Amino acid sequence: MCLNSMCLRNQLDIPGGENILSGEGDTETQRRGFQVLQILVGGAHNGRTITFTELMEDLELEGEDYNLLIGPILRNIVKTLAEFENGDDWEGEIPHITSIVMTETGCSRDMCELLTGDPQTQPSPEQLQTELECSFYYDLWDDVLDTVLPPEI
Repeated sequence: MCLNSMCLRNQLDIPGGENILSGEGDTETQRRGFQVLQILVGGAHNGRTITFTELMEDLELEGEDYNLLIGPILRNIVKTLAEFENGDDWEGEIPHITSIVMTETGCSRDMCELLTGDPQTQPSPEQLQTELECSFYYDLWDDVLDTVLPPEI
């Protein structure tokens, strides 16, 4: 399946990103990564964005700085999907599903920077809609989950 050329790509070299499938690193972060991926796929299926606050509540995390708590999990998902789509088990591109995660006022700083080149500048409504539709209309999310998630999840 070919994605719109305007869609963001998952990055192999995302700073701080770890593959949640590797079995290395913090298993709690990996478990949360699988949980968040399932939540994001549900949001994509329903054509809706998800706020950092909603993710914090779904994961029962407390704290004021969502970026410190959720940011690493999202970077791990991006890294995992990038490695997965470049591996032998998958053919084609996978949308940058973490783009559907929003702050209360719009895109996160990281997403703004990816879309506009400036972490302080929100994308145009058209640019944001194009990016969201990449995830909303991707029809292989269930296949991604079936292949990526370990059987015990």
